[in-house]
Order: sequence, then C-alpha cells, then structure tokens
Amino acid sequence: MINKDGKLFGKISIIDLLVIAVIAAMAAGVYMRFFKTPEKVEVKTEKLTYTMKVTDARIYTMEALEEKGDIYDADTKEKLGTIKDVKIDTAKMTNLTDKGEAVEVEYPERYTAILTIEVDGNVNANGYYTQSNEPICVGSVKYFETKYVATTGVIMDIKE
Repeated sequence: MINKDGKLFGKISIIDLLVIAVIAAMAAGVYMRFFKTPEKVEVKTEKLTYTMKVTDARIYTMEALEEKGDIYDADTKEKLGTIKDVKIDTAKMTNLTDKGEAVEVEYPERYTAILTIEVDGNVNANGYYTQSNEPICVGSVKYFETKYVATTGVIMDIKE
C-alpha cells in the first residue's frame, strides 16, 4: 500500500492526505460557526414562585428578612425577585448520642427561614431564568442581599 517513498498506492503522500483532512475539518468548523443558523429556543415569560431556605442564621438576619422586599444576587447585583412570605423556625441540627443514635436538637440562638419569592422570569427547555438571565435551579446556593441584610440560601422548589 505505501511504497518506500511514503506514497499511498504510489500516488499521494500521507502528509498530503493529512493536510487535506485538516483543511476539510477547518472548513467544516468555519461553516458550523458562521453559516449554520442556531436552533430557535422557545421562551415563555411567566410569573415564577420559588422557595429558598436560609439556615443557621441569627435573629437579626431573620428580622431583616421579615421586612420582605426585593432581593438581588450579591455578586452580579441582578434582581432575583421579591420576597412575598417568610416562615421562621428554630434551627435544628443532628447530633450523635453516646450510643451512636442520631438525634435532632435545637441549635441555640440560631434560626431557619423559608422564603417565598416571586419573579417575572423566562421558562425554556433549558430551565428557569430571571428577566436578567440569572438561572434559578433547585438545589443551587444563592448569595443574596436585600435592603437590610446579605446572606446565603438554597433554592428548594420552583413553580410556574
């Protein structure tokens, strides 16, 4: 197949064949990048309601959250929604007894809050987003701030 001069079938060099393959791959890449139209993703604008859990916070944080109002991503300053409801409970943690049993006990001077947040958002096949394209995903941790406080919460649930 390859002769002593390095030609395939005595006609074409293997180096030439590799150069042609690289040029063809580059041409396909340029076509895909600049000339192929992207698929259209249908986006619906909806009022989204999601819940966020803030844990292990002091009473001062809870009092500030009870003021409600708009919340913003602490890093990007983009609006994440408006707090509509706050439910506060004492914080609990799991401890092991001397016998190795897990027991839930109250964490002194610490509280847990469940925030209900509303936002006008976008819904598409990829998920939920705020109007400013901040993703809203169940299980994601958001470092957010309000007019009165900055803290961290975990998104627990999203409803359209």
